[in-house]
Amino acid sequence: MLAYFDESEQPAEVLPAASISAITGTGLQWVNFNRGWDGVLEEYQVVDKHGRRVFHTTDFETPEGRLRTCYEQWPDEKRKEFSRRLLDVIASSGIRANASTLIVDEYIEVAKRFTASPQVTRLETADQFKVFENHYCFLALFAMLFAAKEAGYFPKGSEMAYFFEAGGNYQHFVGLLYNTMLLEAPLAEHFRFASKPNFVAKDFAYGLQAADKIAYESSKHASHFRDLNPPLKYAEVIEGDLRWKTRYALIHLYERGLDVRMQHWRKGDLEMFFHLRQEHDDGDALTTLNDS
Repeated sequence: MLAYFDESEQPAEVLPAASISAITGTGLQWVNFNRGWDGVLEEYQVVDKHGRRVFHTTDFETPEGRLRTCYEQWPDEKRKEFSRRLLDVIASSGIRANASTLIVDEYIEVAKRFTASPQVTRLETADQFKVFENHYCFLALFAMLFAAKEAGYFPKGSEMAYFFEAGGNYQHFVGLLYNTMLLEAPLAEHFRFASKPNFVAKDFAYGLQAADKIAYESSKHASHFRDLNPPLKYAEVIEGDLRWKTRYALIHLYERGLDVRMQHWRKGDLEMFFHLRQEHDDGDALTTLNDS
């Protein structure tokens, strides 16, 4: 089993949300995915500024991002067709897509309040606890739990290789998680580590590029889901209320048989997490939250 992760954040939205995606699959599924993804990038001659065959979602999605890229002169119809082709590759390959999301300001407020409490500073594991000041660390943990659950559908001997993009905001945390708590707690057996988590460049594996796309769509969806005052241009009536329209990519994936499963952490959920961490600083809190 291989799992790829990437993060995305939407600072321009009314309620900025962040997400880390977890894209999982078997070796054969990734072979099929890589063949299809490479074929689309080659057909559309997609390369980054360094001439590497790599897709960056933020470069593609906005007019500002497309400046001085291969997408700059593409007409709308070509961009839509290219996007559909990439989504079809994801949906048809058999891989699974999950994401963990939250509203950034909510997390910062809750984390600051709890990590600065006298109870936390007295804990022997205070340094590990304070790692959760970074919302990407929190999201990375639960994205990894998402991937671990996918591995649970396969024989017990199956192992999982975890791949993150190098240079992310959570490399220290993931390393700490692997080297300490997970190797000592019963929770470790659920992760089925084939090796230490891997940190590689986005052009190293197409799976990271797909994870980038899912993370972007998930963070957008979370921002829109929590924003109850959408622009009329992008609104639809749901049970008598105006809500943001669901983004095209998520609808298209669902119609092709892939439902992106998103776990959204509200403020109360975050407070429960930190309370449980204080009361059970041995991994039990993670087990409780993951089971629920």
